[in-house]
Amino acid sequence: MVTATEPSREASSINVLLQDSVSSTATHRKNAVRLKKLLLKPSTSVPAALESLWNAMRLVLLMKKGHPQGDRFVKFFETFMQEGDDSDEKMAEIRSKVAEFCINKLYPGLIARDRVVRFRVCQILSVLLGHLSELDDDVYVPMRNNLLQRTVDRDTNVRIQALNAVSLLQGSGDEEEEQLIREQLLQVLSSDPSGDVRRTALIKIDLDTTTLSHLLERIRDQETTVRKALLQRLAEDPDHLAMLTHAQWDTLLASGLFDRDESVKADCENLFANVWLQGQEQRLFEFLSQIDVMDPDSSAPAALTTFFKVHKDNWLKSYQESLWDNLSVERAFFLRHCITFCTENDLENELDTIRPSLTAVVEMIKKHFKAVSQDTDDESRAEQEFIISQLLVIAEHHDFSDEVGRRNLQNCFCELISMSDLERDCFLTIIKTIQHLSIDETDFTRLIIELLYQIYDQIDEKYEDSQDSSQEPGSSISDLDGKRRTYTFEDYVIIHKCLDIIRCMMECLQSGFPQTESMNGLLKNFVLPGIQSGNFALWEAGLYCLGLFCIFDESLAQENVALFIHAYNTVSKDIKLAAMKILFDLILRHGHTKFLTSDVLQVFQDAMESEDPDVLTLAVEGVAKLMMLKCTKSPELLQALVVLYFHPLTASMNRLKQCLSYFFPVFSHSNHDNQKIVSEAFFPILKTMIPVHQGNKDMMIPPLQIAHRMIEWTDVRNLAKQTPDVNRELHADIALDVITNGCYEEEVEPSALKVYCQILGKFYIPSDISKVKLNRLRVEVAKLKEIVKDSVALNALKKFTAHLIEIEVAGASATERDNDAEDAHEMMDIVRDLRSDKDAGRAASSGEESDD
Repeated sequence: MVTATEPSREASSINVLLQDSVSSTATHRKNAVRLKKLLLKPSTSVPAALESLWNAMRLVLLMKKGHPQGDRFVKFFETFMQEGDDSDEKMAEIRSKVAEFCINKLYPGLIARDRVVRFRVCQILSVLLGHLSELDDDVYVPMRNNLLQRTVDRDTNVRIQALNAVSLLQGSGDEEEEQLIREQLLQVLSSDPSGDVRRTALIKIDLDTTTLSHLLERIRDQETTVRKALLQRLAEDPDHLAMLTHAQWDTLLASGLFDRDESVKADCENLFANVWLQGQEQRLFEFLSQIDVMDPDSSAPAALTTFFKVHKDNWLKSYQESLWDNLSVERAFFLRHCITFCTENDLENELDTIRPSLTAVVEMIKKHFKAVSQDTDDESRAEQEFIISQLLVIAEHHDFSDEVGRRNLQNCFCELISMSDLERDCFLTIIKTIQHLSIDETDFTRLIIELLYQIYDQIDEKYEDSQDSSQEPGSSISDLDGKRRTYTFEDYVIIHKCLDIIRCMMECLQSGFPQTESMNGLLKNFVLPGIQSGNFALWEAGLYCLGLFCIFDESLAQENVALFIHAYNTVSKDIKLAAMKILFDLILRHGHTKFLTSDVLQVFQDAMESEDPDVLTLAVEGVAKLMMLKCTKSPELLQALVVLYFHPLTASMNRLKQCLSYFFPVFSHSNHDNQKIVSEAFFPILKTMIPVHQGNKDMMIPPLQIAHRMIEWTDVRNLAKQTPDVNRELHADIALDVITNGCYEEEVEPSALKVYCQILGKFYIPSDISKVKLNRLRVEVAKLKEIVKDSVALNALKKFTAHLIEIEVAGASATERDNDAEDAHEMMDIVRDLRSDKDAGRAASSGEESDD
C-alpha cells in the first residue's frame, strides 16, 4: 500500500482549507488560525506549503474584479496576514516569509499585458507589503518602480490598488525614497481623471507640512466623494489640524461651508465646530484675529454662524460682558454676529443677555466716530469705520422700545449722515434704521430730504468766487438755483455723497416715492446735474438714482430710455454696466412691449459682442432672463448665447458659463416653443462653431459634442410637460435642415460634412413619423451617400438608413395589423347582418304558419 508523503499531506490540507475559504467568508477566521497552526508545526515543510499557497494564488490572478472566489481568497489572505499579535515572534517570522516568498513570485506580474493580472497582483501586494520585514534590493527596486508605473495605468482599478500598495512604502526613512513616492502620490492626487483614484491617493498619502497644502486643494475637487474624504481625513486626527495655518483654515472654510453638497457642508461644519473648537473657544478669537474679517469674501461670517448653530445650547459661554469694553475689529465682528444670530433664530433670552441698551450703542457709535475724525492713519481709520459698521447693524436689530434711546439714535444717525464720509453700505444701514424709526414712508422721505439739503449747504458755506488750484478746468454743474458753478474736488465728494444717500433711500422704499413734488426737486437739483456734470463718478451715481426713480414711474422711464442708451455708448465701463442694469430692470418692471425696442435690442447685441468680460457676462445674464420670461423670441439672440457658451474666448468666464449651463436645459425643456427657437438656430450655430474649432482644438469641445448638447435640448421627450400640440417630428425637421443646407453646399469642408453625417443618427425619429417626411429623409440620405467619401461618415449614414428602414418596417407592420383588424371587423359585421336577416326570415315564416 502506497502512503502519501508529508509534503503531499500538507499540500492537501492547505488546498482543502483554501477551498473552504473561497466558498464562504464565514470560516475565514477559523481557517486563518488553522493555517497559522499548520505553518507553525515543526513537522511542516514551509517551502512546500508556500508552493501550495502560490499554486492557488496563480488561479486567483486570472479572476476579474468582482469574481466571488477571487475576492474571497484575497479577503482570507488578508485575514491570515493579520492573524496573531505583533508580540508573537514566530507568527511575525512566518508572515515575513510568506510575504517575501509571494512578492518574489508576484512582482513580475506588474508588467503583465492582461489588466486582470495587473489588478490582482497590485491588490495582493497591498496586503503583503505591510507585513514585510526586509527585501533584497534586487527585488524591491524593480517592484517599486513597476508599482509607481501602475499608479498611472490605463485601468482605473489597477491604479487604485497600486496606490494602496505604494502607500505602504512610505515611512522607510530614506529621504530620496520618501520624496520619490510622495511626488508620485501628489501627482496622481492632482491630475488623475478618476475621482475614485484621487480619493484613494488622498486617503493613503502621509500627512505632513509638505503634503497638507496639496491635500487642501482637493476641497475644490469636482467629485463630492473626494471633498468629503478630505474633511473626514482631517477630522480623524485632530493633531493634523494643528498644522493648518489660519490662512489655510480661511480657504478651507470658504469652500467647505458653501459647498453645493449638503453632506460636504455638514462635514466641514463638524470639522470646524466640533473637532477643532470643541472645548477650546479661545481658538475662535485667535482665528478671527488672524484672518481679515473686514474682507467681505472672508469665511469668518460663515464660520461664526456654524459655531453658533452647532453649539446652540452652550455657545453663550464664549460671551463675556467685558467684550463691549474697548471694542476691537474682532470683538465688534463677533458681537454683531452674535446679535444677528439671536435675532434670526428668535433667541430672546440670549439676546437680552448680550445686547446693550440703545443709548449705550449710541454712545459707542459716537466714541468711534470721534476716533475716525481724529485718526490720520489710514489703516487705523479703516478699522474704526469697520467697528462703526458693526455697531450700526447692532443698532438696526434693536427693538427701539426705549424712547430716549430712539431719539438719541435718530439724532446720532442724522449727524453721521451730515458730517461723515462713510461707505455706501454704512449709509444704507443707517437709512434702513431711520426708516424703522419713521412713522411712514412720507415721514421717512421728508427727513432724508431735509438732511440732503443740509449736506448741500456745506458747499454754499465754503463757496468762494476764486477757483481752487485743485479743481478740474471747465468742470462745472448747475447749483440749486440753476446757476453754473465751478466745483472743487471736495464739492464733488459732497455731491456724490448726496447721490449715494438718494440711492439708498430709493432702495428702501417699497411703494414708490410718496411726493411727486419732492421727487421732481431731487431730480432737478441732484440727479440730473450729476449726470450732466461730465464727471464719471457723479454720472454713474446719478444714473443709478435716475434708474431707481424710473422703476417707480413708468412715464419717467419712457422719457429717459434714450438717455440710458446714450450712457451705454460712453467709454466708461462702470457707466455701461449701470446703463445695462437699468435697461434690464425697466423691461422686467414695466414690460417688454414698451421698452424692448429695436434700439434697446441693439444695445444688448452690441454688449454681447463686447471684449470686456464684465459687460459680456451682464449682457448674457440679462438676455437669458428676458428669453426665460418670453420677453423676446429672437433666434439671433439665442444663437449668440449658444456661440458664447461654447466659444473658447469665454472658457475662463466662470460666471457666464454657470449662467448658461443652467439656462439652456431649463429654457429648452420648459416649453416646446422654446425648443422650436433652438431648432431654428441649430444649423447656423453648428456651421459657425466648426471653423472656430479648427483653430482652437485645445480650447473648446469638438463640434460633435456641441451638436449632442443641442440635440439633447431639442429632444421632445425631455419636455417637462407633454401636450398634444408637441411636434414630435422636430428632430426630423432639423435633420433635413442639416442635410439640405449643410451637406449640399459647394464649398463644404470635409470635416464639416463628416460632423453633419455623424449627428444624423443621434436625432430622435418617432415611430409614428409621417410617410412623406420619412421617405424624404431616405431620399436625401441616399443622395448624400453618393457624395460622401469618408468611411466614418459613410458608416454613420448606413446606420441612419438602417434605422429609418426599421421605422418604416415597423410602421408597415402596424398598418398591416390595423388593416387586418379592419377586415376582421367588416367580416364580423357581415356575419351579424346575415344572422339578423336569417332571424328575420324565420320570424316571417312562423307568422305565415300561424295565419294558416
